[in-house]
Amino acid sequence: MILKSNRALVQIFLPFAFGYYFSYLYRSVNAVIAPDLVEEFHLSAHELGLLTSVFFLTFAAIQVPVGMMLDRYGPRLTNSLFLIVGALGATLFSISDSFFDLICARALIGAGFAAALMSSFKVFSIWFPENWLPVMNGSVLFCGGLGAISATLPVLALLEVTDWRGMFLLASLCTVAVAVSMFFLVPEKEYPKKQISFVMQVKGVGYIFTSRLFWRIATASTLLQGTNLAVQTLWAAPWLMDVAGLSLKEVGGYLLILGIFTMFGFLFWGGLATRLLAQGVQPLTIFKWGGGIFLIIQIPLVLNIKEGLVVIWACYGFFGTVGSLAYIVLSRGFSAELGGRVNTALNLLVFLGAFAIQWGVGAIVNYWPNSDGDGYSSLGYSIAFGFFLFLQLPGYLWVCLTEARAP
Repeated sequence: MILKSNRALVQIFLPFAFGYYFSYLYRSVNAVIAPDLVEEFHLSAHELGLLTSVFFLTFAAIQVPVGMMLDRYGPRLTNSLFLIVGALGATLFSISDSFFDLICARALIGAGFAAALMSSFKVFSIWFPENWLPVMNGSVLFCGGLGAISATLPVLALLEVTDWRGMFLLASLCTVAVAVSMFFLVPEKEYPKKQISFVMQVKGVGYIFTSRLFWRIATASTLLQGTNLAVQTLWAAPWLMDVAGLSLKEVGGYLLILGIFTMFGFLFWGGLATRLLAQGVQPLTIFKWGGGIFLIIQIPLVLNIKEGLVVIWACYGFFGTVGSLAYIVLSRGFSAELGGRVNTALNLLVFLGAFAIQWGVGAIVNYWPNSDGDGYSSLGYSIAFGFFLFLQLPGYLWVCLTEARAP
């Protein structure tokens, strides 16, 4: 069913957009509060990487059940319930007094936001025509970018009023408000629900994971998006401090630039795909070109280049979001009833990739501490970033062999 009024558009869009806004805020905020966590809990780079990346692990672990719930129960009920779990995790994070407590709380936060983006994609597919989907998806991703921006200088400003614990408690209360508004304000989907058995749902998942098309797109998208998420939500800040020698306040400015261009990148790629699709250009073609540029942009980080950092990180944020087009590519390649499951199958791989890369960077960097014990050596970052850049190449080359055509 297509929405007929601006009021209905806002009623559908805003609750889901706010849900994804907080998803990005939570996943990104550790980059700013990392120095506080390291000091209070005496964390190594390896532990910091694990703590931040466990969000991605639990997020990924329940993607397949989330997809099944979205297809069976709908996005409104599914996402509102999961957001309450995320709010609980944020509350527990705010009162944690050990590394183990932080890990458990962070894991709950990741699980709680596991449906935030996929439920948005699902609700848009219910209410909007197919040719609107790239720009609608891009718009909600834009709101995620706002969350990334909020996790930079605005969080630093808030930390002058309260500490990181108070910030997480406030975010928890806001998350509850979003969940409640979503449950009571968003109308239920008004199309006949095709009831299928649990066994048939599982078979649908199996069909997706045995599809050659799925693996061609998912392999490249997992490595590109996983690297982008791992660096942007944690390792950009330590790199800027340890390699570029910037203060935390200066780092906040660069993270703000990164977030702004991430936000507009999401909006740009969705709008571009919508416009070019009308002219017969497939989203896969755009994905190939943008992905290639993103690979090139990572080279200055591998080489620890300190000049032109504004341009480097702006381009990193902008082109790093092109991987989001993979959701559109796969949605067009599978039937509508598999929509929730195919997107969550991709999300499963993307966030497992982000978990492995974010933790892996920490594990590698941890081998090269600075001699004075403050931070880590630029050599460690160069080796870590170079290793994961190398891993992205085979997947990207494989997707380049895929023919861009309409389904």
